[in-house]
Amino acid sequence: MILLDAFPTSHASIGYPAASKPELIRDLATRLCGVVDVDPGDCVRALLEREALGSTGMGGGTAIPHARLAALREPAGLVVRLKKAIDFDAIDAVPVSLVCLLLLPASDASACSAVLAGVARRFRDPVSVKAMRNAVSTLAFHAAFIREPGAD
Repeated sequence: MILLDAFPTSHASIGYPAASKPELIRDLATRLCGVVDVDPGDCVRALLEREALGSTGMGGGTAIPHARLAALREPAGLVVRLKKAIDFDAIDAVPVSLVCLLLLPASDASACSAVLAGVARRFRDPVSVKAMRNAVSTLAFHAAFIREPGAD
């Protein structure tokens, strides 16, 4: 599976408003669950339970809140650049401004690993992160996210 399957252009946003980590997770989960036809309550609960195990803030101002759901058949996600960075309890204590919320099917571990690894690769790649931070449009932001690191 390529990232574009899980992250069509309509699943990207810049200037996204959020005041806190729980608010952001609830808002993004509710938006995404409306698209993938999964119960928003189950989704939010699974994401917050995963977050309680340890922050998904990766460092460098990025986070990948994620959860596996039995009701989901294909990976799906939203990627956003926040209007203002928020505390995410990240490993380096740096506030987060790039967030990828990812929902994964509980039944397909290999697809889940591939998608999660692809997102993490982009958030660890300084060229990709810089392009996402500097994008002036949602289309440019999405293109920077989808682009495979080192593809130039």
